[in-house]
This record gives sequence, C-alpha cells and structure tokens, in this order.
Amino acid sequence: MCFHLDNIKMSSEAASADTAPAAKKFPDYLKKIIEQGGYSPKQVFSVDEMGLYWKRIPVLSYISREKKTAPGFKAAKNHLTLLLVGNAAGDRNIKPLTVYQSETPHTLKGFSNEHLPVIWRANKKAWIIGAIFSEWLTLYAAPAWKEYCAKENLDFKILLLIDNATAHPIILDDLCKNINFVHLTPNHSSNPWSHHCI
Repeated sequence: MCFHLDNIKMSSEAASADTAPAAKKFPDYLKKIIEQGGYSPKQVFSVDEMGLYWKRIPVLSYISREKKTAPGFKAAKNHLTLLLVGNAAGDRNIKPLTVYQSETPHTLKGFSNEHLPVIWRANKKAWIIGAIFSEWLTLYAAPAWKEYCAKENLDFKILLLIDNATAHPIILDDLCKNINFVHLTPNHSSNPWSHHCI
C-alpha cells in the first residue's frame, strides 16, 4: 500500500530579527560601550528567556494528502520558562533559572530543589516575573560573576545584554552597581554574538 503524504506546518510563529535602523546600529553602539568600559569578552554576558512546552506536538507533521488539513487537537499547556546566560568568551555559564507552575511537581517529590541542576522557582503561569528576576540577579548571578572575575583576575564589572521583557524591572541599575545593563532593541536577534561586536 502506498501513502501520499504532505508535510504541513502545524502552527505558525514569526521569528525574524528586527531590520529597523535602530537594530542595524546596535552592533556599533554595543562595540562603543565595550571599548569605553574596557570590558573583556569574559565580562560581557547575554541573558535570554525561553519557554519550553515539553508536551507540545511537533511544528511539522505528515498527513495523508487526501485529508488536506490536520485533525483538530488541543495544544498541551504544560510548560516551563528557562532563563539562560553566558558570556561572549564562551567559558562561563550560570546555573539556569527555571520557573514552573508548581513548587514541587509530582515527579520531584522527595528531591530538594537546592540539589537540582537549575535554580527552581514557581508561579501559576510559569513566568519569570520581576521579583524572581531580581532575586536571581542579586542572590545568584552577581555573586557568581564576582567569584568568576576574581578567579580570572578581572575587575568585578559586568556588561549584561538584556531584552525588554516585562519581567525585567525598569530600574535595574539599583540592583547591583557592578553590572551595566544594555537593553537590546525591540525584536533584535537574541544572539548578539552573531554580529561579531567583540
């Protein structure tokens, strides 16, 4: 028996970097900040968040050509949010922050959150909110960067590239005097290292 299959897209999601003038000027702007601040690639970090829908069906699927459309389905809402951070030198990552709907999921009962390979936090929507981000920055990231800079014989000063997500507090500079925050332009590529600014 021979089946005729078509490859169809199950969902659509726009994913393109902003091509506006501000985004095009950003690499030069960032390079200037790095040079004026005397930051080494080891002191320049980028932080980004991503949602992980671990029960979601694939974006592409095969269906019979005769059917034309995929059958109806209910998308799984089980997800968590990850916050990942690394430096331009590529030699230092920080323990990822994970936010889930439950403080103690059924599968993790009996385990201490402090022994997980991630920093585990929870809220009803599994989002990184301002309070969680501030806690992560002051209690985890800043001490880790201070230790790293001391180990590398560098001044404790960090240039942190961050997007304009609503979870990030508006006044970040008050959280840590050793961290200089640079906001990415709206819809700018989340991978600033691809511009070879450093």
